[in-house]
Amino acid sequence: MLSRTYIAKQEKSMPLVFLPPNTTSLLQPMDQGIIASFKAYLTSTFAQAIWATEKEGGPTLKEIWKGFNIYHAVKNIGEAWNEVKQSNLNGVWKKLCPDFVSDFQALQTLLRR
Repeated sequence: MLSRTYIAKQEKSMPLVFLPPNTTSLLQPMDQGIIASFKAYLTSTFAQAIWATEKEGGPTLKEIWKGFNIYHAVKNIGEAWNEVKQSNLNGVWKKLCPDFVSDFQALQTLLRR
């Protein structure tokens, strides 16, 4: 691995800034709760599959996993992402780029009618 000093000496025309450790969650908006929400929704899709095995005459957990493939994984990911609310995304991005996020909820209400 290259050292910081070596990298800094190679390109003097471009300032190089090293960030302190453990600051990713402060600098990357998706780390501020959205990923946790997404994971919770994704876990919920698997919990529903497990719950289906509890039904009388339903498939066993082994049968569910045996039939599980990439298509099902992508479908579950899509369903989980669709559950993440726009207001959650706005809340996270508003901290970083407040001018780019709209809080105007009245328009959303009118469009739903």
